[in-house]
Amino acid sequence: MQIKASSPANMLNFERNLTTSVSKNETEDINEVLRKKVAADYENDPNTIKFTKRAQLYRVIDLSGSDEPPKYQYGRLTDLDDIEAFLTHQDRLDKDKSEILRNYIPSKEYLTLLDKMDDDTLNKFVDMMSSAFNVEGFFIEKTQDKAQELIATMSQMSEEQIVDTINTLSKLAEKEQAAAPSQVPKLLLPGGSVENVLFHRFSKSAQSERLWQYSFENNKQVDKYVDLLSSGKFSEEDLQEINHHLRESPYDQSKGILDMAMVIKKNDHQPFIEMLSSADELSENNVFSYVSQQLDIDEHTSAYKSTEGGHVFLTDSLPDDSERQRLYSQLINAFENQGMGWMEDTIEHIKEKPPQVQADIWKTLNKEVLEKPEQFNKTDSIESWMELHLASFTREFEQKQIKALYKMADEADVPINLGLLTWQKQTSLIIDKDAKKSTGS
Repeated sequence: MQIKASSPANMLNFERNLTTSVSKNETEDINEVLRKKVAADYENDPNTIKFTKRAQLYRVIDLSGSDEPPKYQYGRLTDLDDIEAFLTHQDRLDKDKSEILRNYIPSKEYLTLLDKMDDDTLNKFVDMMSSAFNVEGFFIEKTQDKAQELIATMSQMSEEQIVDTINTLSKLAEKEQAAAPSQVPKLLLPGGSVENVLFHRFSKSAQSERLWQYSFENNKQVDKYVDLLSSGKFSEEDLQEINHHLRESPYDQSKGILDMAMVIKKNDHQPFIEMLSSADELSENNVFSYVSQQLDIDEHTSAYKSTEGGHVFLTDSLPDDSERQRLYSQLINAFENQGMGWMEDTIEHIKEKPPQVQADIWKTLNKEVLEKPEQFNKTDSIESWMELHLASFTREFEQKQIKALYKMADEADVPINLGLLTWQKQTSLIIDKDAKKSTGS
């Protein structure tokens, strides 16, 4: 919409002619008269009157002073044409969705994005934003920032990309909400989820407050996906392939896909895309579900059974990006050289072992396959290798942790006798309290 004063087009030339032949005071008086004339023309203009009513309806901020032409601000928009264009997009929606649309700060980038959407896409976009980036819940400022980051990135996309991105985010938000209750760490405070806890400590590298934060961040798949889009690491074609698998895969797998996509090296991008197509989504040994353990805090809390009765726990820190990158490089190396079936056979043997030893297992295995290929020609080669080597990885890890636990127990305010400790699968100790209540036990 163009809002114009109704004064003659030569008014400015008239003003210039006058100011060249009159005194300074007279010039100021003339300028004041002309300013009021323009303001009055704006005030009486039918378009201005119509826009003023719309501005009030949509709570557009009026920055105009008395006897001044209209001056408005809507989010980060100040140009009247831009504001009107944004309001026109709100007019395309019902009242509730219109309110949702303006929950996210109006801006040039936002307007550019909305201009690319037909009515169906716009409605789906609003539904997705409301679900994935609800600014009425917790962490409002962070959610708003992430939403604005998404809008800025999507504004540069083609119409086809926009639709694909909306569909992907909608599915991720749906899976995230369904999985949320099960993703709360149960072993950061094991006393609430495990019976007979004798002792629990954090390793030197682990901080309980930071781990709680990780537990929230690592499960926000919509945020991770926005990070991936903003990074610009993948081509449009590759993103379409990633999007397809993110929509079709269950929660744990999409979690692994997103993390691998974010941290792998650039020269691993193409084999990663090939891995997506090769992985069996229905397999219990799916590689992406397997790598999601690297972000699981409960998996990084080791459990030991004490001969003194009860259970002893040690919570470790999660691996950083570079550590996970090294593991993922080993996985991609195995995929390129041996194939997905071979990888899934390997995962079958090691997936229940501590996530802290996984990278060393793959590194050693890949090296031996390269140096002694003749030892891996039989169908039971992997099983034979695991029987010979796997125990050494887990034994060394357990001994190191047990030594640390004994030291912590001795240094406690009241020293505790931990007895002899034997490793247990920690997640098998977690009690389903709801199930227990329903059985009355």
